[in-house]
Amino acid sequence: MSEILTETCIPLMPPKQPKHYLPLSPPHRTDILDNKPPEVVDIALFVLQRLSVKLIEWQGLAHRRMNVPILLRDYSYLVPDTQVLQASKVLSQLGLPLEDPSTHVISISGDFDSRGEYYRITRHTSPFLLQYIVIYPQSFATISDAELEETTPSHILSPCCSKVFVPTVPAIYASIMRMMLNYPQHSPTMYQLQSDLSELIGYHLLGLSGAMLARTKRRSGK
Repeated sequence: MSEILTETCIPLMPPKQPKHYLPLSPPHRTDILDNKPPEVVDIALFVLQRLSVKLIEWQGLAHRRMNVPILLRDYSYLVPDTQVLQASKVLSQLGLPLEDPSTHVISISGDFDSRGEYYRITRHTSPFLLQYIVIYPQSFATISDAELEETTPSHILSPCCSKVFVPTVPAIYASIMRMMLNYPQHSPTMYQLQSDLSELIGYHLLGLSGAMLARTKRRSGK
């Protein structure tokens, strides 16, 4: 892990000091949370990619590619079910805190909280400033490998992570419809799926425009 971290294009060590500088303590690695949230995500994706974890952009990242004007707070990724445990261990070893949702939050957002693993990417713990990288099992979204295409990541302008997978546009709509079949009409998860579908129809299919949509729903009650 340490060897991979030294190869990332985002510096993780303090800047070099002049030769006459005498440190009061041995040099140490900068905490990953000292970086900006998109940079933290980039470091995490870079390490996961080097360890052959398959990364699939989902939710806000995927919807933003379809012209939904989302102001991202959470960076959501699907990974193959067999790699969820590996991805979780890597994120923990990088120093990202895993935070479980409260019962109240799950009652509002349903499986979008209970099935995701939320790793904090901000030093702030205020509900208004929290941001996460979220890992979901690929089976949760009912998206198959045949419905994916490889492309450049969208979480940052100049990513260290060279590639990610994204669902095709038809696959995103099909995924929402398939997921809807798995939930009761008045369940929290169904409400979120309906909201996602409404946004995609409005901004992607109908070409509507409007103010940025802040995804603040899930963690505001934690």
